[in-house]
Amino acid sequence: FLWLGYNENYTFYQAQTILSQVMEILSDLKGLEYWCSDPPQIIEQPPAEVNISIGDTLELSCRVSSNLPVQYHWRRNSMLLSSRSNTLSVQNIQRSEGGNYSCSVTSDSGIATSLPTIVNVYYQPILNLSLVNSVETFEGYDNGLNLACDAHSWPPPGWRWFYRATNTDEWTDIVDVNANVLSLDKPKLSDEGWYTCMAYNWIGNVSSEPTYLTVLPASVARIEYSISIRFTPDFDISLAAGIDFNRSDYKQMVADTIHNSLQLTSTQIQDVELISDKNFNITVSFKLMTPHVQYIAYDSIQEVFLKVGDLVIQLQLDRNNLINLTSEDGGIIMSISGLIFHSVENSLSISPRVFVCPNGYQVDSSLVICVGCAPGYYGNVLVDQLTDRGNGQFMEEQIPQCLECPIGMYQNDKGEAECKQCPDYYSTADIGASSLEECTALCQPNTYSDTGMEPCTQCPPTHYQTEYGSSEC
Repeated sequence: FLWLGYNENYTFYQAQTILSQVMEILSDLKGLEYWCSDPPQIIEQPPAEVNISIGDTLELSCRVSSNLPVQYHWRRNSMLLSSRSNTLSVQNIQRSEGGNYSCSVTSDSGIATSLPTIVNVYYQPILNLSLVNSVETFEGYDNGLNLACDAHSWPPPGWRWFYRATNTDEWTDIVDVNANVLSLDKPKLSDEGWYTCMAYNWIGNVSSEPTYLTVLPASVARIEYSISIRFTPDFDISLAAGIDFNRSDYKQMVADTIHNSLQLTSTQIQDVELISDKNFNITVSFKLMTPHVQYIAYDSIQEVFLKVGDLVIQLQLDRNNLINLTSEDGGIIMSISGLIFHSVENSLSISPRVFVCPNGYQVDSSLVICVGCAPGYYGNVLVDQLTDRGNGQFMEEQIPQCLECPIGMYQNDKGEAECKQCPDYYSTADIGASSLEECTALCQPNTYSDTGMEPCTQCPPTHYQTEYGSSEC
């Protein structure tokens, strides 16, 4: 440039040519600076973790060093966001906007990405699994009972459980339970009542709808056969004149005779009855049955199964022995008031096997445990069934079963043999009513409804109805 300025002898054309050469040199120098520039470098990282409450504003920033113009890009969980500056602002942040945030900076010479920022959006628990309306089990159930809730929140929720026996009681805290599952091992009758769970963190809490746990009473089923055997006298029948064979001591004599004849160990004989005809042929009827087993005397239902299983095997052996004894005339000899009777060949009659539970109970699927009928049910019904014994053989059995209360009746208690009648001119809409409140007033004469119960409509002109509970006029 200096040389061109001091030399005034150049023509305009010569000067223009020299300046063009100078511009080429300057352009080469600029390109050298461009291609030798480093990629951008982040000199101020956003924070590694941010904890923020739902609804607040999130602000993140990153600073870079670069000789060249740069562009900013923000991402959340790899999803590109709209912000194009070195500062990201998210107003009224929601829990769905938590995650990993990062800042990327690009220039013509390269790209730089910040370390990730973990954004935790604090929010109070939200239930995603609540309790069912009601739960039913029976006392001592080996598998226990689990009540489960579930919720999500940040920070993760803690848990509390509450109990009350009735709707009018205060909720009490169940101590030592800090998980979302409440386990009741071998439920007791005293465990019956209302339960609710609470999920909480420092932001807030949420409680489930309460569930009602019904714990039904339980006992051990007894198995029995109804037996009848015909005996004929071995004496001059005139000697039996005036004898009352229904005396309890005579019945006990007969029971002892059969007991000894069968050499019974555990099997019992009960409900002995003696019926005599005019020739003093006596029909002896009785129950051959397993003994009573105390349910609460065992640590587990499995132990009960094993004990009952042994007793049933012995009952079957004794039954078979009785069949063999009575297959011949005189297989069993008995004495009543010094008079001798012998069993008649093939006079034995045996009923199907019957599972015996207390009134108001039914056997569960194991056919070992008797469980009280639930509210809305009653139990004094025996149901016939065939049990597969294998090899194409079936055994006829009778099992006690609970049935739903019929329309017009209800049962609010458990373990009951009968249902309660609704008050006069009241009925229920369906079977299985479990409270008096389900009894609804019937439509009065000259009124009707689809169900025959209130609310009712007056009969139209030229129509009438004289009965209660009518669905038409």
